[in-house]
Amino acid sequence: MPIPMSRRRFLNLAGTATVGNLFSRTAGAHAEVPAADALKTAKDLATAINGFAIDLHRQLAKAEKEALFFSPFSINTALSMTAAGAKGTTHEEMQKVLHLPAEPNEGFGALLKHLNGSGSDKKRGYELTVANALWAQKGFPWRKEFMSLTQKFYGTGIVETDFGKPEIARGIINNWV
Repeated sequence: MPIPMSRRRFLNLAGTATVGNLFSRTAGAHAEVPAADALKTAKDLATAINGFAIDLHRQLAKAEKEALFFSPFSINTALSMTAAGAKGTTHEEMQKVLHLPAEPNEGFGALLKHLNGSGSDKKRGYELTVANALWAQKGFPWRKEFMSLTQKFYGTGIVETDFGKPEIARGIINNWV
């Protein structure tokens, strides 16, 4: 007989098991994170994503009367990239809302590399590509260290766009997506 399980407990266990399993199989493949640290990073990241997912679902479900579908991983990844460029109180608040561990970027980098796999990885049995981009106002003086960090760990840099021409910017972004 199946054991009853709440949605919250299921999401927490499933996310932790999935991310932990992903990192345990690939820990040696990522030079930036030693094997022992990779598993801890994976668990911390899984806990963060699950905590954020539960909080976000709770908030969205209050207003939604129909079926609700969203990707907490995608939202958390996008906001974590943004948090990587924040400082002070803004950074602290973003880390709290996203439930981020102190240094989430290497964990995200390893997880995104694993999820995207390689073109020659035939064992996977599925095809999945996770893509991220930061769309930013053209001409803004972005810090080089932030641009390097997002490229290294999230596989994206800043895509400069002229938001002064919103219809053109919208078209460019929609075509990218």
